[in-house]
Amino acid sequence: MCGIGFYWAKESFDSVFVTRLMLSTEKRGKDAFGFVLIDTENRDILELYKTRGSFSSNIDAVLDILSRYNGCKDKLVIWNNRAQPMTEVASIDEKDIQPLVSDKSILVHNGVVANDEELKKEYFSDIIFKTNLDSEITQKLLEKYDFDFKYVLSMVSGGSAYIVYDITSNVLYLVRDFKPLAHGYVCGKGYFGVSDVDELHRLLGEMNIMVWEDFWWGELEQFTIYKVNISEKGDIEKYRFEPYYISYLPKKDKNKVIVLASGGVDSTTAAYVAKKIEKKDVLLVHFNIGQKSQEREKEAVSLIAKDLEVPVKFIDLDFFRDFGASVLTDSNLEPPDAYREGLKSTVCWTPARNLIMLSILMGLAEAEAYSEIYNGFTLEEEGAYPDNSVSFFRAMNYVSDFGTLSRPKVKMVLGNLMKPEVVKLGSYLGVPYELTWSCDRGGEKQCGKCGACWLKKVAFIRSGIEDRTDYEFKGLVEDIRFTEKDIIKEDIESLVRRLRIDERDKQRFLEEVGKQR
Repeated sequence: MCGIGFYWAKESFDSVFVTRLMLSTEKRGKDAFGFVLIDTENRDILELYKTRGSFSSNIDAVLDILSRYNGCKDKLVIWNNRAQPMTEVASIDEKDIQPLVSDKSILVHNGVVANDEELKKEYFSDIIFKTNLDSEITQKLLEKYDFDFKYVLSMVSGGSAYIVYDITSNVLYLVRDFKPLAHGYVCGKGYFGVSDVDELHRLLGEMNIMVWEDFWWGELEQFTIYKVNISEKGDIEKYRFEPYYISYLPKKDKNKVIVLASGGVDSTTAAYVAKKIEKKDVLLVHFNIGQKSQEREKEAVSLIAKDLEVPVKFIDLDFFRDFGASVLTDSNLEPPDAYREGLKSTVCWTPARNLIMLSILMGLAEAEAYSEIYNGFTLEEEGAYPDNSVSFFRAMNYVSDFGTLSRPKVKMVLGNLMKPEVVKLGSYLGVPYELTWSCDRGGEKQCGKCGACWLKKVAFIRSGIEDRTDYEFKGLVEDIRFTEKDIIKEDIESLVRRLRIDERDKQRFLEEVGKQR
């Protein structure tokens, strides 16, 4: 673990400000400290300082050096607060204190390179390395491959955050995978970054901003390369990369997707979109959470898998029944009647259900090389339930970046559609809705009164598609009257264009639709 940081004073160098930044990163490394100061206009190294011991114990000497440049423009400082790993028995040699400086680049690194010895043998067997630091292999590879960070990081294994200055091109690179790194800007002082956002929060306080503001700060995106063009006054190019991990995981297959299948209308339609439109290899996964309708749901999912000709996996989580506190799983609670209690509350909440299920699916996806996890949640689903919202699924994708190595993503493939539109699209795709089960009760027939049944009934009426479900109660709420104006008028092409799937898949499918007509 190391503390790393940079400070680019394009406008006016402030030695006190950069010293405070350096101090904020010391908590991540107190065994050694080093910094380099560069004149970015002439690309000259003006100062190089390295010392064994903490930054705090050398703060007066550092401030004395930095204060010589107060008020100057176009100055860049890069530093490292080093923490000596327990695996290093020998005392720190000055050559093993970052920054690493060559005639082409300057590098500081927080993290490890797990395969540095293998890379040395493969790419630099005839070169004697100057340090004992695993970070040096990254610097050598970057210089060898013209600072193609994306390519280099596909070879280098280990959690890392990098700050690298390409002297020749006058470009600053900021890179993080899951290791922390944050950056910010204060007008009159400059652009800067430190090891994590908590340090900036402690240093700068709450971000109370106006619409037009002259300062900002925040965390860099994970698994992202920031290319800061110093010569172009700080234009930033940003691009993602795929990290390389050493593990026994199979290689992720972009054509393999898991569909979280409840047996209902929406998740079933999502499976047909994946298979019929995107041409994906689909695995249906259904969870038994001890719900009252479990046997009916399981039967529905089995029939759908057979019709779609895809495999299905059933996972037992009936410990949810022991949690209680849910009308879906607790035998002491009755599912509400949509006619009396409405549909806008969270009365059918099941504790942490989607959080737990998606976590398990991410593990399954990693183990069996699936790239994405599809669900059937629609625009209507997030009305009352936070774990059905776009924000929730984005948060789960964020968690996937840190909780998995292959980083499978959750996808709301129907997220731009309302339920009647889902039914219309699914009918076109040949979804056998008569096989689905949407009832919260577990009777011989779907009750026709619970919230799930009510939504299904309305969706079919508004889609203009015949509902072949044999409900116990066949009516609707008395004060609801549907007219021709309520019927969804959008054509299939329009609905497909609104799906959250790859544009190429949409276009290919639309071309097939055109040929059929």
